Amino acid sequence: MPFAVELDNVTQLIGAGDDSIVSALKPQFNHRFDTLDWDDEAELTSEQALRDLLVGNELNPNYGHLYAYGFEMLCGIFGEHLPNRHWSAMKAAWIETVNDALRANGAKTDLIGIIFRGAPITIPDTLAGLNDLSLTFLESEAGESVSELREWLESCLRKKCDLVSFYY
Repeated sequence: MPFAVELDNVTQLIGAGDDSIVSALKPQFNHRFDTLDWDDEAELTSEQALRDLLVGNELNPNYGHLYAYGFEMLCGIFGEHLPNRHWSAMKAAWIETVNDALRANGAKTDLIGIIFRGAPITIPDTLAGLNDLSLTFLESEAGESVSELREWLESCLRKKCDLVSFYY
């Protein structure tokens, strides 16, 4: 799930001690909370995980996924969800397939390095490494995925935002 978001606007909320945003967002996220809280025996709910992030409470290392979902919710509120047709529901092997196709077509960008390295990436440099790809490549299935990635990067540049994406 990719978002164009000013990351500083989201990260400044983390640990700021203000959980009023949880109450304000609760009606919007009730369904999401219900979906994530399928384990009745869990020690932590997704709502409490979001509250812990915002307040700055000690985080439970057994529930990292709930904190990630909370962070994703914040990115969705303070950013813009980007189109995800060519990356949604893909298996991890697809990343390698696209990366191999990029390399075979002379791209200077290492997709695996971008995806698995964490934040931040330098958007202009990453985008430059995806230029000069052949039209034949861009019309292929892997090329369509690369075109979508380029659209994300270009959108973030135009909006002066960061690209934040979640893979699950």
